[in-house]
Amino acid sequence: MLRRNSIPSSKRRGVILLVVLSLIVLFTLIAVTYALVAGQYKLSAAATAKLQLVGDSPRKDLDIAAYMLIRDSATPSSFTGHSLLRDLYGLDGVRGVVTSATAGANGQFIVINFSTLAGSWSQQNGHYNGCVFTFVSGGQRGFSTRVTGYNPVTSQLQIETQDNDFSSVSLPAVGDQFLINGRPFNGTGFGYQPPVYQPPNVTQPGGLDATATTGFGPAAVSLLPHFAGYGSATSVQTDVGGADESWDAVDNQNMHMAMVPATAMASNDIMPSFHRPDLIAYWIRQLQQSSMFSMMAPSDFLAAFNSPHLVSTLNAQQLNAIIDLKRRFIFRPLPEDHPGFTGGNPSFTMLAGTSPGNL
Repeated sequence: MLRRNSIPSSKRRGVILLVVLSLIVLFTLIAVTYALVAGQYKLSAAATAKLQLVGDSPRKDLDIAAYMLIRDSATPSSFTGHSLLRDLYGLDGVRGVVTSATAGANGQFIVINFSTLAGSWSQQNGHYNGCVFTFVSGGQRGFSTRVTGYNPVTSQLQIETQDNDFSSVSLPAVGDQFLINGRPFNGTGFGYQPPVYQPPNVTQPGGLDATATTGFGPAAVSLLPHFAGYGSATSVQTDVGGADESWDAVDNQNMHMAMVPATAMASNDIMPSFHRPDLIAYWIRQLQQSSMFSMMAPSDFLAAFNSPHLVSTLNAQQLNAIIDLKRRFIFRPLPEDHPGFTGGNPSFTMLAGTSPGNL
């Protein structure tokens, strides 16, 4: 007869106690793990939220800067007036709205009757022939073509169709709006002063001699290309003749252009975009030779020009003359306006090429 093994009750109670303790430890570890993970998630979420509050992503900032450079800016910016499209087409573009549209020449052209919306429309027959035409609303929004006919008397335009086989023509709808770009490179450049007529004679011919009132006195607009530095109180029209001048060179009219001379040996030999050392040298000479600063030694004046807010010997008129003028032709952040800006480029020197011997 087999003998039945028996386990003392005290040992069974010990095993149950171990199981209970193991479960308690397990649940404790789960609770601690949950608390740690939740705490770290909360800290991460709070940091992410703060990051979104204080700034935009670098990609978004670069996109905004690229759009300003290409199509200009509606708000004051160092790019204002110097965009690529403005340099190409100027501001003599016009806008209109379609009142009717028909196909012409077996679908090769679209004849549009229109009403004007904005801009100074020319009254010369064929004036917009060859100009870029773009729909800005409706089903064909974004489509660009060329103007092939313009009649100001009948308010009629003829444009090239977008259909290649001419079997069917997509006509714009009534109410669709469009834009005609200005004629390329038909401007005078910044700072144009229109002629003054005193019938029957011209008493003052036109030219790039428009002036703006500055803290230094009247100064040529064509030599003060940083229009964002003019301030909101100015009434000067800097672009009367159009920014789409007929030439492109590394000058004050084309601040977006840069040049690397074949003889360049150092960074200071490069002509960068939106910075003209020769223009800085010109205004330094004009200021230094004026009665306002003629008593200052050249080295003292250059120190005052570079950091006027740190020079205690300048009076209020001298301080205002330097700062107001600098804002109108220097595109980089100025130390007197942005004392916390380090410059970004350790090789950049505001007065490079403007030493007393070069003035």
